[in-house]
Amino acid sequence: MATTSTPIWLDTERCYRAVTARDQRFDGQFIMAVRTTGIYCRPSCPALTPKERNVRFYPTSAAAQAGGYRACRRCLPDAVPGSPDWNVRADLAARAMRLISDGLVEREGVPGLARRLGYSERQLGRVLTAELGAGPLALARAHRAHAARLLIEMSQLPLTDVAFAAGFSSVRQFNETIREVFATTPSQLRAVSVRRGRRAEPSTATRLSLRLPFRAPFDARSVLRYHASRALPGIEATEGDTALTGYGRTLRLPHGPGAVWVHPRPDHVRCDLTLTDLRDLGSAVTRVRRLLDLDADPEAVTRILGADTALAPVVAAAPGIRVPGAVDGPELLLRTLLGKAATKVATLGDPFGGPLAGPLDELTPATGTETASARSRGARSFAAHPASVLPRGHAKPPGAAPDLPSDAPRADSIPSRGHAITPNAARNAPSAAPHVACPDTAPPHSHGEPPGAAPDSPTDAPHITAHPGQVPPRGQEVHPGAAPDFPASPDATRDHASSPGFPPPSDAVAVQPPTAGAVSGVASRLSDLPGSAASASRPCRGRPVPGSESPMNALTTLFPTPEAVAEAGVAPLVRRVATALADGTLDPHVGRDPDELRDELLSGGIDPATADYVVMRLLGSPDVLLTADPAVRQGADVLGIDLATSARGWRPWSSYAGMYLRILTTQAVRGEFS
Repeated sequence: MATTSTPIWLDTERCYRAVTARDQRFDGQFIMAVRTTGIYCRPSCPALTPKERNVRFYPTSAAAQAGGYRACRRCLPDAVPGSPDWNVRADLAARAMRLISDGLVEREGVPGLARRLGYSERQLGRVLTAELGAGPLALARAHRAHAARLLIEMSQLPLTDVAFAAGFSSVRQFNETIREVFATTPSQLRAVSVRRGRRAEPSTATRLSLRLPFRAPFDARSVLRYHASRALPGIEATEGDTALTGYGRTLRLPHGPGAVWVHPRPDHVRCDLTLTDLRDLGSAVTRVRRLLDLDADPEAVTRILGADTALAPVVAAAPGIRVPGAVDGPELLLRTLLGKAATKVATLGDPFGGPLAGPLDELTPATGTETASARSRGARSFAAHPASVLPRGHAKPPGAAPDLPSDAPRADSIPSRGHAITPNAARNAPSAAPHVACPDTAPPHSHGEPPGAAPDSPTDAPHITAHPGQVPPRGQEVHPGAAPDFPASPDATRDHASSPGFPPPSDAVAVQPPTAGAVSGVASRLSDLPGSAASASRPCRGRPVPGSESPMNALTTLFPTPEAVAEAGVAPLVRRVATALADGTLDPHVGRDPDELRDELLSGGIDPATADYVVMRLLGSPDVLLTADPAVRQGADVLGIDLATSARGWRPWSSYAGMYLRILTTQAVRGEFS
C-alpha cells in the first residue's frame, strides 16, 4: 500500500510558484524559510514574497527550526492542516510522524517510539533526519511548541501549568523553546493574543475551545452523518434539529478520559474539548483531526477521481468528501466485530464524569501572586481528585445535594478568598438526564450497527432517555437499576461465518440496474447530497440535544475496555480479539504498517473485508477500496462501473471513491433517482 513519489519540498520550482501565488492548498505540505530574515513561513504567508535565491524549502517546521529559523508571527506556519503525506505514505517516516503527533515521545520517549515502530533508535533517527530534516526529538519539540502556543493563546492557564501541560520537562526548557521558535517570550505571546482577540471563546483549565483548520472544500455534513449513523448512545451524540450542526463523543486519552464536540464553520471546525489532564491536548486534537480527516487534500482527490467520466458527476456534486477516521484502534476493531451487539456492550463502559461546574478562574480570584499559585495547584489537583459520579441506575432526586468524595471539604471548611480550592469541592450534582440525539439508522454496510437497515433511513428514530452510567439500547428505555440484556447465544447477533463488518446478502438493499436516464442525470439529481445547500432543509432523524443543555451533558459513558468486552457474553471471535488487545498481543495503533496490521488481523481469524475497513479508518489509508461493501458494489452498479478495472485509475484515492459510491447508494435507496 506504500506510495512512492518525489516529495513536493524537493521540487523547488513548484514550491516557489505556490509561494508566489500564495496558494493555501499547499499550507502544511512544506515550509518556506527566508535566509535574509531568518524566519520560516507557510506558503500562503501574506508578507512580501522573497526572492527565489533567498528561500529554502523544508518538509517540516522542525527541520526549519533545526536549520536556525524561527516561526513567522504573522502567518503562524504551525497553525495549518497537517501534511496529507503522512496518510498517503506508509513508510517509516510517515508512521513515525503519526505517533509523534499523538504525543508518544512525550509519554514514552524516543525508545518507546522506536519500540512501537520496530526499529532501533539509531536507525530511526537516521531515517527521520534523511527524510524529514530532523530527528525524533526535534520533531517532538516542534509538536510541543505548537501545543504550548495553543494553550498560551486559547486558555487562561498560568504559564507554569502551560509548560508542563505541553509536555516540557521544565519551565526553563519551555521558555527557551518559545524564544527560539517564536522569537518572543510566553508572556509576550499571550499579551499579543489578548490584543488581537484570539480568545473569543471561554476556556478553562479543563475546557478549551479551538479552531481546527482544513483544506477547502470540506463536506462536513457528510462525515458527520457517517459518524452519527453509527453512534452509540452515551458515548456519542449529535446536535441539530433539521440538520446536523454538531457531533460529540467521549475519548479515552493517555492520561485520563475526555470529551469533544465539533461544530463545522465555513473556514474552520470549532472544537470544544473537555480534558482531565491538559497533557492530552495534543493527542486529543490529533485524534479529532483524524476522526474528520481534516488533513486530506481534496484538490488532489478531485483531480484524480474527476478524470473518471463515470464518477466525475458524483465528484462534482459533492466536492470535499472525507474518509471518516477513528480515535482509538481497539475501540474501532471491537465495534466492527460486535456488529449490532455493540449497543448493548457499550453499557459496560465506565461513566464519564464530565467537566467542572465552572471555570477555575471563577473559583479563585485572578489577581496577585498567591492567587496564581493557588490556581496552579487547583489545576493540577483535578487529575488527582476526579469527579464523583452516580453508580449505574442511580438517579439523584431533584434538589438533592451532590455526592462529594470523602475527602471533600465541608461547607464550614471552605478557604477564604485568595486560597486554593480543590476543583472537586465545587462540582454540581449530576443534572437531570439529558435527551441524547439518537442518530440515523445505519446503512446496510455499516460496521457496528444492525444489518439490513437502509442508508439514512427517513424514519424517525425512537427517542431515548440516557441515565448517568446506564445507556439503553436503541428503541428501548432502560429504567434505573436495569442490567444490560445480552443475547442468550454469543452468535445470536450475527453469523460470524460471514464478514463481521457486513450483513448477509439477503439483508442488502436491492438497487435496480441503472436506466437510460440514470447516469446522464446524475449531476442534477444529486444536487441535494449531504453537504449541499438543498440537503440542509432535510429533517435529521433523532432527538437533538436541547438548546438549554450543555452538549457535553449528553456524553455520559466511555467505550468499554478490551478487558470488559472479553468478560462479557460476546461471540468467541470477539472474545479472542478482546483478550489479545488486553494482553498486548494485538496492538492496532496509528503507527502500524498497513500491510503488517492487515496480515496480523487476518491471522487472528478476522475476515479480509473487516481488516481492510479497520486499516482504512484507523490509519487513514487513502487507497483502500472496500469491494466487499454492498453499498460500494451497488453504487458501482448504478454508474455501470466495473470495480476490477476502474479501481486502478483511482489510485491512490480509492478510499474516497468508495465514499462517493456509498453516497450514490444512499440516493438510490431514497428513490431520488431511478
